[in-house]
Amino acid sequence: MNSLYCTDIRPLHADAALFEACLPAGRAREMRRFRRREDQLHCLSGWLLMARFLGRDGRLDENTIGRGAHGKPYLPGGPHFNLSHSGNFTLLAVCEAPIGVDIEAHVPSDRHILAACFHPAEREYLAHAPTDEQFFDLWALKESYLKMTGIGLFLDPASFCLRKQGWTAYMEEYSDLCFRTYDAIPGYSVAVCAETDRLPEKIVQVVF
Repeated sequence: MNSLYCTDIRPLHADAALFEACLPAGRAREMRRFRRREDQLHCLSGWLLMARFLGRDGRLDENTIGRGAHGKPYLPGGPHFNLSHSGNFTLLAVCEAPIGVDIEAHVPSDRHILAACFHPAEREYLAHAPTDEQFFDLWALKESYLKMTGIGLFLDPASFCLRKQGWTAYMEEYSDLCFRTYDAIPGYSVAVCAETDRLPEKIVQVVF
């Protein structure tokens, strides 16, 4: 039940029109609102993942998807799920408990932009963790928590502190939360946060 799926959007370039024709009307309108082709393909691939793993026989009724107070999508009655995308990849996490997932491309120039978003204790950790992988692993962990709660950036990411331990992390205030990072995609950091210790064991690659 608890799974993490990933798809590469690059192969969709050639057949995007064919897949787009299968989209429900609302999702097709949402896709067309994006100007960048990359964003359109992330929108498309996100729906394809949801339809395959949350729907029946590869189909999903968009009217069954609700939205939380801050816009996080959910399925009444479960399972819990969350989407994320960055660069060439789109991810879907499916779980028995509330979950958040984040993927971050290792873009060195983004480190300066994101530096102010870390808690002072996290900045101290990063001062001794100079690699892009360590930096973006911690940022992906923070994002996964924000996405799990459904609050997103309505909460200042510098207002809470994550303590990283190897490929896991913890928050002293919330001992019931579990975190994990994955290094299966070179040049990217992937992290999940969930209200269960039964986290996905691996990233399952999906090709459409």
